Amino acid sequence: MYYSSLEELQSGFTKIEEAKLLLFIGEETSEEEISNLFSFLNQQDVDYMGGIFPGVIYQDTSYEKGFVIKNIYNVVFAQIFPLNSEAVVLPALQNKDISSLVLLDGLSPYINKFLKLLFTNYTDTVKYFGGGTGSIKLEQKPSVFCNGKLCQDSAVVVLFNKEVEIYTEHGWEIMEGPHVITAANENILEEINWRNGLDFYQEVIYDKIGQQLTKDNFFDIIKGFPLGIESEDSFIVRDPLAIVDDKKILCVSDIPNNSNAYILKGDKSSLLESSNKLCIDNRKSNSFLFDCVSRALFLEEDLHTELQNVSNKTPNEVVGALTIGEIASTKKGKLEFLNKTLVYCEID
Repeated sequence: MYYSSLEELQSGFTKIEEAKLLLFIGEETSEEEISNLFSFLNQQDVDYMGGIFPGVIYQDTSYEKGFVIKNIYNVVFAQIFPLNSEAVVLPALQNKDISSLVLLDGLSPYINKFLKLLFTNYTDTVKYFGGGTGSIKLEQKPSVFCNGKLCQDSAVVVLFNKEVEIYTEHGWEIMEGPHVITAANENILEEINWRNGLDFYQEVIYDKIGQQLTKDNFFDIIKGFPLGIESEDSFIVRDPLAIVDDKKILCVSDIPNNSNAYILKGDKSSLLESSNKLCIDNRKSNSFLFDCVSRALFLEEDLHTELQNVSNKTPNEVVGALTIGEIASTKKGKLEFLNKTLVYCEID
């Protein structure tokens, strides 16, 4: 359910003993109201966890302010971890139908390290889904919480003893490539094909649309031409954010050295069509949607159409967030951190 204010939430709140509470909070919600929310939930003696996001999703609408709450069931474990952990201690699995919701600081430099540790614990025996928290202003601050503990550079990991169904689509198409990432340092792109990465990108963009990339116009132009990293039988999208150190490109997440990469293209119609392609089975009773905030910025007012395309496919209540990166298991079981992608999940 969506609540625009704490007063609304308090008046509509009912504690369910066998459930835990998942919260998505819009970043325009005041710190005071969030603090008061935690105090209220602590008084109710309820277990709760979640994150603060650029926007929250309820049905076919997104909101920058307010709260989306969801009672979740079949939870066997929920804990907050620092992303820079040297080890992630998780419980032994009791059955094979285990799923993991992961909400993590989308602006942290430790995302890739943590996800590798998480995957090392359970490998492909668990299906993973979730997204990155944080601010659309790209100012890092505490944005992940569990039972009143609000943290930065952290992740909430929730284990369900039920299997999740995961569907992903993005709508981006190959424009150039493949090329080789010849130098990258975590999420900083330095070289493509042994050439400076920015120079290479500038040349391709100028050739296609006749515009020169600068620090001032970089994001407005590049949001339509993301990077695609070859993975399994397709590619995962990487979101370039800004020019740093004059000649390097800051991306939302890790760029693997020596990987094959493509420069992608897309328009509003191709992205909206991808949301129509989601083949939802409707076999589960709870629906979650994680939609990349840079995708939302690209779609502008057509974001509502994308959310409508998804919510119209299911009788379930759809809840979720506009995220800074999306988390999903691939069809082959690999845990991936995605960008500019739509991740829809169903679980009992």
